[in-house]
Amino acid sequence: MTQPTVSSHAVALPGGHASRRWWLALLATFALAGTFLADAPTVAGAGEIDIVSVDYQSDGRVTVALRTADPATEVRNVRAVVDGVPYPARIANEAALPVSVVIAIDASASMEGQPLEAARQAAIGLVDRLAPEDRVAVIAFSDAPILMSAFDDGAGGAISGLQNLWLGGSTSLYAAIDDSLALLAPEEGRTRAVVLLSDGQDTLAGAGGDGARRSQVLDAIGDSGVQMHAFAFGADADHAFLSEAANRGDGGFWSVTDAGALEDLFSHLGARLGATTEVAIDVPPLARGPHRLELHASVGGSTVEAGSDFEARNEGFVWLAPRADSASEAGSGPIVLDVSTSLPAGGLVVTAHAGRTPLEVLSNPLRVLIDPWAFPAGVTPVTVEVSTLDAVIAEASSDVTIPELTPALSFNVEASERGEVMGVLTGRAQGVAGTTLVARQNGMIVAQEQGTELRFAMPRNGVSLDLSLESNGRVLRSVAHALPQATVVSEGRTWRTYAAI
Repeated sequence: MTQPTVSSHAVALPGGHASRRWWLALLATFALAGTFLADAPTVAGAGEIDIVSVDYQSDGRVTVALRTADPATEVRNVRAVVDGVPYPARIANEAALPVSVVIAIDASASMEGQPLEAARQAAIGLVDRLAPEDRVAVIAFSDAPILMSAFDDGAGGAISGLQNLWLGGSTSLYAAIDDSLALLAPEEGRTRAVVLLSDGQDTLAGAGGDGARRSQVLDAIGDSGVQMHAFAFGADADHAFLSEAANRGDGGFWSVTDAGALEDLFSHLGARLGATTEVAIDVPPLARGPHRLELHASVGGSTVEAGSDFEARNEGFVWLAPRADSASEAGSGPIVLDVSTSLPAGGLVVTAHAGRTPLEVLSNPLRVLIDPWAFPAGVTPVTVEVSTLDAVIAEASSDVTIPELTPALSFNVEASERGEVMGVLTGRAQGVAGTTLVARQNGMIVAQEQGTELRFAMPRNGVSLDLSLESNGRVLRSVAHALPQATVVSEGRTWRTYAAI
C-alpha cells in the first residue's frame, strides 16, 4: 500500500450442487457486517438468475451470490452496473465440489459470557446446514489449540464439540491457524475453508517478537490454497492481521461489534445456501448508504437481467489503537493514535477530529496526533473518517483518555540577531483558550501577549520581574525572579545565554 502524504489535518491515500455452495452463502451472509441485501430474493425460473446476496468488501470488490433454477446451468458473459456506472465483472467461483471446513473459535477468557455463546450457536447453525457429503472439524483455541471434533466425527461430533467449548486464558491465534491448515492439507479434491473468529491479539507468539511469526503464518495461508474467512469480534481483535489473513486466503474479513450481530449473521445463512455462482465486480470505494446493482448475463444461451438494491455499511473498514508509549504524563508530548484501514490506496482522504476540533493526521505510518493541552482532562471521543471528495466511505471512533496537566510557565533570556537582550516567557494551560502571558515590574505591566509566548526587550541593568500566566484576569500560574545583568556571548551566529532561569 502506498503511504499517504502528510497534511496538517488530513492525509490523502495515493493513489454445482446448491447445498455444496455453502461457502458462498457464508461469504454473503457475514457481509451483513458490511453490506446487506435490501430486496428479498425470489425463486429463479428456467433461464433466469436470482441475486441471493450482495457483499461489498473493503478491497474494492462487490461479491454477488447467484442462484439459477438448474444448478448445472452455466452463467457466462456477466456485465455489471453499480449506481448507473458499468464495472468489470467476472465469474469467481462455480465449481460444485464438496466442502471441508474447519471452524476455529477463540475460547480465551475475554470471550466469556454472551460472545462465546453467540459464536457457539452461530457455528452450530452453520453445521446443521451442511450437506451430508461435506466435512467439518472444530478447533477451540485459548492457551493452546484443541481439536474439539475431527472430520471423521461428522456433523454430530462437530455439534458436540461446539457444545463443550470451555474457556482458557491466553489467545493462541497463530497456532490455531497452523492446526487448521494442517487438518485441511490432506482434504484433496474438495473446497477447503477456514472460518476463524477471534476477539484478541495472539499472546503466545514467543520470544523474539511476533513479527516473524506473524509473517510466517500469513505466508502459510497464502501458500495453502485454503479459503480464509476471518471475523474480528470487538474492538480489541487484531483487525490488521485478520484482514490480511483473509486477503491472503482469498476470503472475506468482517468486523462484528456485538454478540447479537454475530447471531443475526448466521441466522440469515439458510436463505443463501442455494447460491450456485459467485460473481466478483471491481469497484472504487463505495460511500456508506444505499446502492443499486444491475447484472446482465448469458444463462443457458439466453440473455437475462437481474437487479438488487444493497446498502454499504462499511463497518470495520477502519480501526484505531492508542499507542502504549504515547503521552500519559504532563509534558510528555502528543497522544498518538494509530490508524489502520483495509481500504485500498487511491483517491481517499483521512481526517480526524475530537468534537469540532480538527486533529493533525500524519502518515508513514498513518497516525493521529492529539495535543493533550488542547482538551480538558478526562475522556475525549476521537473520530477518524476516510472519504472521497464528496462522500464518507468509512469511519471509526475511540475514546482517548487525556491526562491532567499542571499549567506550565517558563522564562529564558536570549539575544536577538541585532544584539538585544530579550526575555522569553512561555506558558500554557490545559483546555483553556485565550491565555495571556504578563511580565510586571514593581506591579506595573511592562509586557503582555495573548498566546503561548511573550518576547520583550530586557533592561541592561539587574531587574526583578513578576511573571504570570492568566486567563480573563485570573492568575493560573506565576513566578517571581530577581535577574542579574544578562550576559550574552556571540560565537558567529550562535548565541549562548548565561542569564537563563
